[in-house]
Amino acid sequence: MLDINYFVDNYAVPDREILNGNPNLIELYIPKSHQDWHEFRKQGIGASEIGVVVGVNMYNLLPKLVEEKVGTKDPYKAMNEAMISGLLAEPALLKRWMHHDGTELGYVDNITQEKIIRTAQPVHSYIVNVNYPYLFVSLDARVEANQQHLSGAIVPYEFPLELKTIRAWEAQKWADGVPAMYRFQIQTQMLVTETDYAELAVLEDGVSFKVIPFKKDEEMQELIIQKSLETYQLINRLRDMRKEIDYYLSEGQGQKANQLQALYESELPLPHDEEIAKEYYSEKMAIDHPEFIATDEDLVLVRERIKISESIKILDKEKQLLENLIMRKFSLEKCEYMKLGVEGRVRYYRQENRKNFQLDFRSAKIPAPEDLKTKIQLILK
Repeated sequence: MLDINYFVDNYAVPDREILNGNPNLIELYIPKSHQDWHEFRKQGIGASEIGVVVGVNMYNLLPKLVEEKVGTKDPYKAMNEAMISGLLAEPALLKRWMHHDGTELGYVDNITQEKIIRTAQPVHSYIVNVNYPYLFVSLDARVEANQQHLSGAIVPYEFPLELKTIRAWEAQKWADGVPAMYRFQIQTQMLVTETDYAELAVLEDGVSFKVIPFKKDEEMQELIIQKSLETYQLINRLRDMRKEIDYYLSEGQGQKANQLQALYESELPLPHDEEIAKEYYSEKMAIDHPEFIATDEDLVLVRERIKISESIKILDKEKQLLENLIMRKFSLEKCEYMKLGVEGRVRYYRQENRKNFQLDFRSAKIPAPEDLKTKIQLILK
């Protein structure tokens, strides 16, 4: 495993080019096609990985990420269509951002008139802060100093700009605001670069564009520091265990290696509620013995799982009853929308090429009632 000094010696940029001239920052230009790029990413935890560490990323698991850093699992996937589309879209997003004036569609006229509002430069480096050597960030762009942020105030320093493209099916996840995994990513960027402002530019389905400002959130950043350090320390412990396991195997001491391997597996972090855990544990599964005796903790897990499954069956029936009653009301009123006042509305409509109408509750913002069953019984009376 290469240490950080190797990367500093071989890839550090001159001090005068460092973001805001901050002496706490180290910037490293490492070609992505180079093996050292892969090795560097094992050194710490990136801003885009923080969501996994704090348990808000639905696309990756913490135990899987830890194994990737330890080196027992290959993290590198071949470039796919979505990934290449995102990379190719970044220059276009940056251009839109440079013409964005804070209004919804003002950037359209500004592009037509070639009127640049603000300027930023793409970034091709990794940034490490000496105060948090276990973290690294890779910015999409750095906004030049002494320009306005969206409120109109002047930002006297360079700050991070994150560029994202989302497809139509992802947009619903953004309906209530920026998903937590991206908020943690941007807070990590501000933490590492020691800035207290950043922006996120989002292009939805290749058409709708918006810019979202972020201010420093000390509570989130404290959580980032705590959880990333804990994870980094765990990674180092597990690396040492892997070295010891490999040593025992090389010496023909299989029993010791197996005992340590079992300890290694038990030390991996627990999963959160991510559905992709199914794939992760399926890959790790191997049947060496026909059965084992459940512990008290195992019994609790199994009983709770069965209890919740039965509760879901009951709730599904109650949900269907409610939907039937709501659909009945729509059929009586012969309308597409049910207005809920300040709490939004419900839609009952038929999509193209579909036989049946369907309910849409996405625009309804009604808090769940305290006693739902009682209210249903009153409606049925």
